[in-house]
Amino acid sequence: MSEQTASSSSPRRWRALDDSHLLWRRWEEGTPTDSEPLSVVYCLDSDDTHLMNDLGAAVIQCLQKEALTLDELLDRLAQDYLPAPELRDVIPRVLIERFLQSMTLSGMVFEEN
Repeated sequence: MSEQTASSSSPRRWRALDDSHLLWRRWEEGTPTDSEPLSVVYCLDSDDTHLMNDLGAAVIQCLQKEALTLDELLDRLAQDYLPAPELRDVIPRVLIERFLQSMTLSGMVFEEN
């Protein structure tokens, strides 16, 4: 099998810019008790600002540590952020895919070979 064929059949791996390219601001105080804390992240490279909930921030933080496939990312999110890893299917796959696409367009997330 050629190297090109092998690389085209391997799953996409995603990576996020490290914090030297991002400015984070998080609000917990003053939010209603029934809402989750929010973060705003400014990407220095693209001049884009994004409002994120904890799940979005968790995705970026996971991808800053290492490049992950979508399935690996879902496993990591379930392991680190859900009360029980077997609840993995609670995180909608399509929601994470859309988030990755959006963050790719802004330059915060990129595909790593």
